[in-house]
Amino acid sequence: LPTYEVWNRRLNRDHEALAYLFNLILRRFAPPVACEFVVDTFPVVVCQAQHSYRSRAAKPFVSKGYCASKKKYYIGAKVEIATALRPGRLPVPFGYFIATAKTHDLPLAEDTLTDLNGVVLYGDKAYIDQTFQLQLVDQYTELVVPIKQHKNGPPLGLFDQAFNTLHASTRQPVEC
Repeated sequence: LPTYEVWNRRLNRDHEALAYLFNLILRRFAPPVACEFVVDTFPVVVCQAQHSYRSRAAKPFVSKGYCASKKKYYIGAKVEIATALRPGRLPVPFGYFIATAKTHDLPLAEDTLTDLNGVVLYGDKAYIDQTFQLQLVDQYTELVVPIKQHKNGPPLGLFDQAFNTLHASTRQPVEC
């Protein structure tokens, strides 16, 4: 593709076909009983933050947001995707949810992931919240998040580092 703008136009033009393909892939490759899911969000950039004052594209659906992994502000939307893990193979998309860029990952997850019962969810540090974890425990769902090092606190121990490495390797196929 020659430019990002061409990609955006094609994506907007073919959005119904992409949704249809997503549902076909889900029906064809989804495991019959999935018990482990990886949850991640990624930005859909409409324009860079420096052009935000004159941006008019999709006003009700986009907003200004910050992507911590890319360390930049952008105008756009956010997609949360849940994928079912398959041992030794790539994960299969289970569901996706779209929100404005200013929506934090945690409220989005509270709205969308609370109907999963009896599963294990692997999330990133954005999902660290006691009330959300207790809400999931009531549904027999376990949320596995990395161990966060506290600011100005002691460094993580060897077992905590090993756990974070194992957690990252589980989430790696869907990291955006």
